[in-house]
Amino acid sequence: MFWVYLRLFDNNTAQQVAHFFVSKTTNITGGAQTGTDLKSTINNNFTTIDTQIDLVTEKIKDIKTQTTQAQTALSTATQTPTMVRLYYFNQTEDKKLPIAQQASPASLLSVFRTLPKTDNIIRDTITLLLQGGLTDTEVKEGFTSDFVTSIRLSDTQLMSDGTLNLAFMPAPGTSI
Repeated sequence: MFWVYLRLFDNNTAQQVAHFFVSKTTNITGGAQTGTDLKSTINNNFTTIDTQIDLVTEKIKDIKTQTTQAQTALSTATQTPTMVRLYYFNQTEDKKLPIAQQASPASLLSVFRTLPKTDNIIRDTITLLLQGGLTDTEVKEGFTSDFVTSIRLSDTQLMSDGTLNLAFMPAPGTSI
């Protein structure tokens, strides 16, 4: 902790208050340090800390940039058709599970849809999900979209890898 405070003082003041923080000052090899050695060690330590802080700051900026790019890419217009994966309840697969595991996330399976050129891929993906719109084949395979009338979107979270997580809650007057 002394090293952090030392940065706030000039060398003379630091030497006067040093005894409040440490009983004796030693270098890495264990020998006593002179004032010049101490100052050099402290400067080297601060240089190392500053470098590490700069590296962490740059990493945080990179993560923020990647997240922003992913959000921008998904929330803006697309010029080409885009394949999306939508998850629906599958009654056939649900019945194969032990009773204690039924009606759980394990019963949600994906179907694929292709969105045409769009102005807002997030809005259009959510709209498509909530419309249901299962094919006859998917219905025969046990998929159902009956739940979409009894839920409301409560939260969204766009991950840096492009995955869009949606949280739903029961619609007023319904029970799930």
